[in-house]
Amino acid sequence: RLITPTDDTELNGDRLCSSQLAHDYLVPSLRDWLTQKQRETKRGRAELKLAERAVTWNLNQENKQLPTILEWVQIRRWTEKHRWTSSEQSLMKTAGRVHLRNASMFVIATILITGLVGFMFQQQSLRSQREKINVALDSLQRTSGPAVSVTIEKLQEMKQPVLVLKDLKSRYAEASGTLEKLSLAVALAHFGWLDADYLVSQIDLIEDRDLGNLVSALSKDPIKGLDALRSAADDCKTPDLQHRKARLALAALGIGDTTLPIDAVEFEGETDHGVRSWFIDEFPRWEIYIGGLIKTVYDTQSPALRSAVCLGLGRMPLTRVSTEDRNRVAEFLPRWYLLPDSSTHSAVAWLQRQWEIPADSLLNTAQQTKDRDWYVNSQGVTFVNIKPRDDTDISPALMPFWLANREVTRGEFEAFINDLDYSGQKPSEPLESSRAEFVSPTLGHPAVNVSWYHALMYCNWLSVQEGRKPFYRILGKEKNADDEPPEDQVDTWEIDSTSNGYRLPSEAEWKYACSAGTLTDWSHGSDESLLGAYCQMYPSKAPSVCGNKLPNAWGLHDMHGNVLEWCWDIYGQKSQRRVYKGGSWALKAQACRAEHPDGANASNRTSSQGLRLALNSPSDPQSPKSVE
Repeated sequence: RLITPTDDTELNGDRLCSSQLAHDYLVPSLRDWLTQKQRETKRGRAELKLAERAVTWNLNQENKQLPTILEWVQIRRWTEKHRWTSSEQSLMKTAGRVHLRNASMFVIATILITGLVGFMFQQQSLRSQREKINVALDSLQRTSGPAVSVTIEKLQEMKQPVLVLKDLKSRYAEASGTLEKLSLAVALAHFGWLDADYLVSQIDLIEDRDLGNLVSALSKDPIKGLDALRSAADDCKTPDLQHRKARLALAALGIGDTTLPIDAVEFEGETDHGVRSWFIDEFPRWEIYIGGLIKTVYDTQSPALRSAVCLGLGRMPLTRVSTEDRNRVAEFLPRWYLLPDSSTHSAVAWLQRQWEIPADSLLNTAQQTKDRDWYVNSQGVTFVNIKPRDDTDISPALMPFWLANREVTRGEFEAFINDLDYSGQKPSEPLESSRAEFVSPTLGHPAVNVSWYHALMYCNWLSVQEGRKPFYRILGKEKNADDEPPEDQVDTWEIDSTSNGYRLPSEAEWKYACSAGTLTDWSHGSDESLLGAYCQMYPSKAPSVCGNKLPNAWGLHDMHGNVLEWCWDIYGQKSQRRVYKGGSWALKAQACRAEHPDGANASNRTSSQGLRLALNSPSDPQSPKSVE
């Protein structure tokens, strides 16, 4: 039984028989049978693996004979160290050192490789980001207007704000052109670096499309921005810098300040309203957020600022005004409309007409209160309280009076002509003419072809309509101004000093009201380029609708141009010649000055002659005595 035959084999056709020792055949099977129970548990398998590795390690102490790191972990986990043999302990200790070294090297290699790969990706990302930044900055330096904001938004979305700021500063320092440097300065402000002094210094050169960008940049640091604006405004002390000061004030208004704008548009005590006029003229060009503007000025106590803002808004084309903004403005207009100052009242009414806001949204009232400087009569005509000043260079020795804020319209005058129940004086000759209808095609246009006598008759008629005592009465007859035959004698009119009725202003009253306290060529200032907004003049083909042009600071429309306005005073040496003032649609700018002398025969009638009403007091009218 010591040997056991094996399977036969063949070699060169011969059948070979062989045997093997029974020990070699049985030992593996016996070993498997003996360790079968051990292999059924994790602990047993770990102990067997440790014993196996220890045997091979003792025979050949090479690292490849050591247990793998997984085997090493399993052995440590499932066997008891105190039961290890010395050879097993030596094996595990050596394996631990080797695996620790290998693991350390692996970790170090992984870190190095990861770092290298990350560095490469970072460099690639930086190159990509820098390329994007350079492209955006190139675009920024070539663009203006709303496109600047779009480019800035792209820069803000980039992942390297520090790099963007660094490149912006670098390019800003190197930039020489106004356009490119301005765009860079605006962008820098959005990244927290505001050069307010530079931006403000460019306010005269900035084109309209970049004004919104300027306001946006300064608003990033309002305190610093306002300091720069105020400092620059303090240096604007001469007439040639009025335009600049107005722009500075508008920039301040855009970032929520009212102090500088109020100073710019103030007219009380000012003999030159040039800055105010430039402010109103410039207003539509500035992209000021209307919602924010309303919050800024809603509670202001400055009539000058309220009226200037309304006039500025009214000059904005309706195509630029959203329905939402129009509704916002319409909500607060009634409150301003009823404020006591005539400047705000007229400006609000003008804005309402320009923006086509329904008239019933304004509380139109004919009641006059003691604290109001305006009064609306039963015909819907607004009168402004004109108060003399102590300064005799500006205000002659006048009593307070009230003046209509617009000229008499064709519709109002035709109501007088067509009143068959009126028994007082009326024109004996027909007023209709094709020329008059051509120049005043609607009832809202000024009455024209009105002689001085017709103007007095209209004043008396309107006084009767409102229960007032007529202001004028006929004294007798006299020859006309040209010494023509007696049959051409005309009525001589005089003033009834006890009357409370409507009248024509005196020349001194008219000039004072027209100038609105100024000493300049026109009430808006001395810059003729702005006159067209206030005055309908040559080369116009006809007058404009009454009240369509901007009012002066006191709320009076069409004091310059549109139609000549009769005054009570005698012109020259002959009593039948009377003064008219203001110029007309057919006359040039110089003839529309308040100081320009002009007059004509009182019976003269042209398509350039009209009238404006005055009133001593709007107090409750009394029943007039008989005109007879």
